[in-house]
Amino acid sequence: MYPLPGYGEITYSPDGKPICHLCGKAYSKPLTHVWQIHGLTEKEYKKEFGLDVTAGILSEESRELARKRVYENYDVAIVENLLKKGKNTRFKKGSQGRVKEKVSEQTRRALVERIKHAKKGG
Repeated sequence: MYPLPGYGEITYSPDGKPICHLCGKAYSKPLTHVWQIHGLTEKEYKKEFGLDVTAGILSEESRELARKRVYENYDVAIVENLLKKGKNTRFKKGSQGRVKEKVSEQTRRALVERIKHAKKGG
């Protein structure tokens, strides 16, 4: 068992697995664990702990396996799901986008770091 991650943070065990905010155990696919053991949906969990609802939470090993499967199924994963079905969720000119109140703590922290880095000339 590991220390619980802070609000808006994802922390990893020494072997690269994300740590559950509820029980402190590390899993390759913590959102599956959260649903099966703690009874929270992915969206509920991410909102509860200030995490970006559009970002996945996986170990690097699981992420690489998922990436490999996407390329193996390119026609369905990219052409059908992303390019064709994704038209409804793309940014449209004049759209308000995500307002400050809708940005997760995780995203807010990343943006603050990006701004700091840009100001330093990086």
